Amino acid sequence: MKITGLNDLEKQLKRITENIKKQVDGEVKFEELFNADFMSANTSFSNITEFFDNSPFQIKTQEDFESIDESKLDEYVLEYTKFKSWTEMKQAAGAIYVKKKLNQ
Repeated sequence: MKITGLNDLEKQLKRITENIKKQVDGEVKFEELFNADFMSANTSFSNITEFFDNSPFQIKTQEDFESIDESKLDEYVLEYTKFKSWTEMKQAAGAIYVKKKLNQ
């Protein structure tokens, strides 16, 4: 008896694993991770660019972003989002992103 569908399942699992690995490795764009639906539902802003443009931080480069005092970013997140910290916001966005990828 030949079982069909296992090759397709294996391919799908491999694709899902690769997508999750990309997300973990930071290959997902901020705009994709913090998409308009996520931002509108969870923040005072319609997109991630608006979120940072209205912040007290001057962000022009990746280095600028990486040099932000995370406690100050946490304060900003607490004031303008449904989250208590930047870490919590990233985790929520990541969970939604992965769930959507799993359902594709």
